Amino acid sequence: MKKNKKINNKGFSLIGLLLTMLILGIIFMVFMKKNTKKVINRKTGKMKREIKAIRKAKDANRLANITIINSAIMNYKLDHGKIPESLDELVKKNYICSGSLIDSEKKPIKYNSETGKAY
Repeated sequence: MKKNKKINNKGFSLIGLLLTMLILGIIFMVFMKKNTKKVINRKTGKMKREIKAIRKAKDANRLANITIINSAIMNYKLDHGKIPESLDELVKKNYICSGSLIDSEKKPIKYNSETGKAY
């Protein structure tokens, strides 16, 4: 009696599955590499815009302090008939607070006693 050996070839072979997974892995790596660069470029651009906005705000803060000081100098001149010799004189006579003499970067605001202008 002969045994009828039929091999059932239904399904996938192990090598076929491994090759498919390898190809999908390579495709995934290429896709991730391209998208990672795009994400990094987007975030870098956003950071640059935020830094620019911060610098602009610091400049606006300094300009606002200088405007306040120059207004205080004009008020002092109207009250006393002369410009102050220093910005400390404005602080002592309560025309401005001492916090206005320093900008947001902790740099002192300068004063020219000849022209009576802060800068």
